[in-house]
Amino acid sequence: MLLVKLLAFVGAAISINTPKEDTLTFIEKFVNISEESKNYGAGELNKLVDDAYLRYNMSNKEIIRLSSLTFAYNILYFTKNKGAAFVPKSLFRVGVINVLKKGGLKKRKIGNEYIIIQVEGCIIKEITEEMLVNYFKGYLKQLIGGFTFEFLGIHYQISENLINEIYLRDGHNIFNKNCLRNLPVHEEPILKDTKNEMYFFFKNGLVTLSVDGIKKEDWQEKKGFCIWADQVIQHDFNWIEDFSESYFYKFLCNVTDNDDDRKLSMYTAIGYLLHHYFKESEGQAVLFYDQTITDITAPMGGSGKGLIFNAIKCVRNVTKIDGKLLDYNSRFKWELITPSTQVVWIDDVRPDFDFAMLHSNLTDGWTVERKYKPQFYVAPKDSPKPGLCSNSILKGGGSTNKRRQFPIELSDYYSKQIKIGTEQPIEKEHGCIFFSAAWSEKEWNMFYCVMMECGRSYLQHGLKAHNGINVELNRFRQTTDPDFASWVVEQNFEKLERYETKKYYSEYTNIYYGDSLKLSQRKFTSYLKAFSIYKSWTFNITPSNGISYFLFH
Repeated sequence: MLLVKLLAFVGAAISINTPKEDTLTFIEKFVNISEESKNYGAGELNKLVDDAYLRYNMSNKEIIRLSSLTFAYNILYFTKNKGAAFVPKSLFRVGVINVLKKGGLKKRKIGNEYIIIQVEGCIIKEITEEMLVNYFKGYLKQLIGGFTFEFLGIHYQISENLINEIYLRDGHNIFNKNCLRNLPVHEEPILKDTKNEMYFFFKNGLVTLSVDGIKKEDWQEKKGFCIWADQVIQHDFNWIEDFSESYFYKFLCNVTDNDDDRKLSMYTAIGYLLHHYFKESEGQAVLFYDQTITDITAPMGGSGKGLIFNAIKCVRNVTKIDGKLLDYNSRFKWELITPSTQVVWIDDVRPDFDFAMLHSNLTDGWTVERKYKPQFYVAPKDSPKPGLCSNSILKGGGSTNKRRQFPIELSDYYSKQIKIGTEQPIEKEHGCIFFSAAWSEKEWNMFYCVMMECGRSYLQHGLKAHNGINVELNRFRQTTDPDFASWVVEQNFEKLERYETKKYYSEYTNIYYGDSLKLSQRKFTSYLKAFSIYKSWTFNITPSNGISYFLFH
């Protein structure tokens, strides 16, 4: 008898939209004065009320009266039929947006466009339309039993199958650009490097690097910022003073021939790429080359250039682009770049790569067009820094290109161990695969300390250039011909001496081409000019009495 009375109280409370807490208080008062209730525990009473509210899934606050003929409940829009009842017609857009908002879905402005993101605390990540739809599908799966509620004296029970059917029929009207623009705007500033500090987001804290050293603090101690999810380093960090036993430190020593000046140049180049901060006075791309004299028709590689970028990838968000497949004329050539990209790694670029295509990116930012996604623009202050790996010297000399390039040459310490092409000299030398799960916690921390030292070196010295070893010689050989490069050195040309063009053209072609006319005199003259650039000389053609002479000075 008591249970019937209690259910009556609960049912009455639900029908008039009484809060659950008030209903519970009222029933407890009733129970206390009832002789029948002495053996009915408070825990059982709480369970009864909770079960009833959960079962009916009812809160009239969720019912939105839109007109005399329509109302909305949760994510459904109802219209009145010919009788007295209402029927679910479509998805309720405001309800759907509210569901997305509760899941942390917002929009964020990148350049002049908005992208959809998901926010969790201070962590944000870009969400594709497909990911957003999957999130909503996950919400629908939670609606076990559908909706049960009462409105204007009529009991409604909407099954989960009917809700899914309405979603499948009407979802395209919701998940589109016009509707999703009603998501709230996320404007929390992204914490990014400053002129004098770099930030690294580890699992166990935020590490701030400056010339003076490093400090680590809890993320919670810095308020009013956000960071991209894929910029969080999925390791803990603890400083180790002596990192000389680090595999990566030894690797850097090997590829710089243990030369202090070369090592400093390498450190500052890596530190420059780590520093996610734009200086108008720099705006350079770091180019990693092999030190060895290379044959453009059969470049060797294997010096460890890619390993450097994989190291950077462990602490910064790196987008890798295959240089061999890069279509320079495609408007989607940068589509892999995301708003959170900090370094663009163009790997193994072709010999015909025209560096001039990067000039505007280095000074004016990046315009990224993506298939089936919104285009966005990254302003210079937020731009990723480009680094290139190449087995041949990039074409395109001139002061503009050189001013925008910071070349680093890697020694042949590892590549000279490659004889048949199947060797793994780095793995053999160090006895491990770099950046693998086999690394101990200490090894990872020593590696991070080396990277911090690279960052500190850059903050202290800026980009510290080293006199090239074979870059200019390789560039000269690759822009002319290896045979010509060998021949011209043997001529011992001197400055301010006049040489007859036709005579030397004939001598060269007779030796290397015979009677073939594959090399024109015009081409031969361009080779001589390239030689003068390699020597840092000036080249002139001076005609006299109908005879052409060339002169270096």
